[in-house]
Amino acid sequence: MVIHTERLTLRPWREADAASLFTYASDPDVGPAAGWPPHRSIEESREIIRTVFTAPHTFAICLPETDEPVGSIGSCRLAVSRTAKEADSSSRWGIGSPSHSGV
Repeated sequence: MVIHTERLTLRPWREADAASLFTYASDPDVGPAAGWPPHRSIEESREIIRTVFTAPHTFAICLPETDEPVGSIGSCRLAVSRTAKEADSSSRWGIGSPSHSGV
């Protein structure tokens, strides 16, 4: 899937994007803020594209004029599990109760 707007394009990552990824992923102020160490080589960036950025719903954020990646964005679905006891305790939260709803 590719999404085009006036200011950017979201598209799947390509191995050919490794040099562009390395440009910003090697910056010591970028990676640690996102929870990963700075990339040390273009080959490392290429490997990240192969192993991480090929995940479903992960896109390169590109400038439409050049198709050069300047960032990455992805989404994932998180599974939420609640026990019967936790589900039952919601009845004690006062949600919908006139005495707790300000009505």
